[in-house]
Amino acid sequence: MTAALVVLTAAAVVLVAALASALVGVAGVAGRGLLRRLDAGSRLRVLTAAAVAPGAVALVAVAASFASSLLAGIDHCTAHADHHPHLCVAHARLEHGHLLAVVIGLAATRWVFAAASAAARTWRSWRTERALAAIGAGSGVARIVDGMPPFAATIGWRRPRAYVSAQVPPDLRKVVIAHELSHVRNRDPAARALADVALAFHLPGVAGWLRHALHAAQEARADADAAREIGDPLAVADALVRFARLRPIPVGGATAGFEGDVASRVEELLDARRRSVLGAHWIVAAAVACTAGLLATSHDVHHAVETVLGLLGR
Repeated sequence: MTAALVVLTAAAVVLVAALASALVGVAGVAGRGLLRRLDAGSRLRVLTAAAVAPGAVALVAVAASFASSLLAGIDHCTAHADHHPHLCVAHARLEHGHLLAVVIGLAATRWVFAAASAAARTWRSWRTERALAAIGAGSGVARIVDGMPPFAATIGWRRPRAYVSAQVPPDLRKVVIAHELSHVRNRDPAARALADVALAFHLPGVAGWLRHALHAAQEARADADAAREIGDPLAVADALVRFARLRPIPVGGATAGFEGDVASRVEELLDARRRSVLGAHWIVAAAVACTAGLLATSHDVHHAVETVLGLLGR
């Protein structure tokens, strides 16, 4: 593999992901009203797909480009002349790659920072869980912790556990634990950490919006699960307000907890309107269709990717 091919491949992934992230951002602004009409679980599925989309689209587009250069019955470079770089396995060509190298360097720095941040949060959560497990009462997935200010958190990747301070009043604790057990069942701490890695492929502003929206959707889903388990959305809404008045302490690391925008969560809990449900199978079907479309039009995708590269790599 030549140096030109390595540079072009990395730059193609970065630039295609950036374009896909920009489209996600535009779709997020245009479809904000539609997102609000979905129930929390459906909203979370859509946002997760949006978080993963740029990295996945970039990898599939580059794979389609390679497939085109390998399977075409003609010499692709001869057919398209020299008006842009050639992302071809046989004879990759790049004359001026300084700007592409800068783009790759910036993206690599962002990816390394994202990986390091995820590792640091995981380390902090592991240490926090060890400390809480040592003083927590009980042996199940929900444990009560004595001697600490009010807090509630779910920690752990493979085997997440919920920890709730004994300072949380007993009549409030039932709702808080029901909320945390939803985080446990859905492995939300691991989902948050993995989402942070996927968001490294996004433009910074879009990544920040998606991260906030994903966390909010996780909390809303846990609220809805707690309301179904208890059978009283009003009790969950009241618990949110009372818990916020306790001024709970934050728990560091890769955690999920009884936290977030109280006003919007209470409003959603008390909203009597029926919300739409979007099943995961529709999102999977859309992803399969998108992948098949990119592969089926690999020749056009190849030329489009090379054209994008040509904007910076002539």
